[in-house]
Amino acid sequence: PTPTPTPTPSGDGKVYLKDTNNWGNIHVYMWNGDGNDKNADWPGVKATSLGDGVYEYTVTKSYANIIFNNGSDAVKTGDLTYPGEGQIYDNATGKWELYDTSKLHIKSFSADVESPQYTG
Repeated sequence: PTPTPTPTPSGDGKVYLKDTNNWGNIHVYMWNGDGNDKNADWPGVKATSLGDGVYEYTVTKSYANIIFNNGSDAVKTGDLTYPGEGQIYDNATGKWELYDTSKLHIKSFSADVESPQYTG
């Protein structure tokens, strides 16, 4: 069989913000270099709320830098290095982490100690 070719990255992807500080009205401003190559004029593009304080923005090309804000200069992050698709930024901790977008999340599980336990 013919192997499936590796896809070429197009720059399309998602970036997420966890609005732990309750900014609301989240905007995403992204740029490269001196700022002439940007996703929009300041304050950027309004992100979509996914609920539970999580906001999503679809990135249409590769950018090096990002600022999250609430539509103003008063409430915003500093200049951040954009780590790439699928990352979520927490505006309270100031940290990026991989964001699990799967529909099923197992938060905890336990075993029924009264049922026969298999060993071996």
